Amino acid sequence: MVRATLTLVGCLALVAIGSARDDDPVKTELDKAKSVYDGKLEKFRKDVLAKLDEREVAGRKKGDKKLIDRLAEEKEGFEKDNIVPASLTPLGFQRQQNQMRSTLETVYRAAVKKYTTGKKDDEAKAIQKEFDQFQEGFDALKAGTVWGGDMKVRRVSGKGGDYGVKITITDRQGSTFKGHTEVSNGTKFRIEGTVVLDAVEYKDIDKGHKYKGKLSGRELELQFEGFGLAVNERTGGTVKVALVK
Repeated sequence: MVRATLTLVGCLALVAIGSARDDDPVKTELDKAKSVYDGKLEKFRKDVLAKLDEREVAGRKKGDKKLIDRLAEEKEGFEKDNIVPASLTPLGFQRQQNQMRSTLETVYRAAVKKYTTGKKDDEAKAIQKEFDQFQEGFDALKAGTVWGGDMKVRRVSGKGGDYGVKITITDRQGSTFKGHTEVSNGTKFRIEGTVVLDAVEYKDIDKGHKYKGKLSGRELELQFEGFGLAVNERTGGTVKVALVK
């Protein structure tokens, strides 16, 4: 009888826990959105990999080694960082991924807001952490990565120059990041910015330059404006970098 009573109490406790979870409409809505996303993601990944395999077959028939190497790199980027292959962009895969992400991100933001306004801070913190990890999983702009390339500077006076540039990402939290930039003329400055889908914006917090651009796989192209790197003169230019490590 004692054993039966304990079992019944245990069952009632489990029912109570389950009911508590079912009574959380925020969690229910988020779980539903994640389930829908997972279903679409599975099909999406199969379609992308199938198209890459199709192009690999065609490339091998032609003996195109450069194409095979590029496809291998694109496949690695997709499987590792969910980076949609640049060669498939014209087929609408990037747009499709962005739409999937945007829909789920809207539900994540709403969940964090509802928990926060409802004074459920622990739940809000947990969902925000999960949301940050989700956002960080779609591009190569991760903490510890180094990007190298060229910076073209143009000043109002007509003077300017072309320089080598290295960008190091030191921190990534969800859609926000921090880092520092080193220019071949000796200039160094810290940066803080955001990544929203494939749009990147950041600010040179030492001199105030504002950078805006697009992240395409492991390449980043930006335009900037502000005051001169070495002189107090209105300036602008472009930055083109690629992932080094």
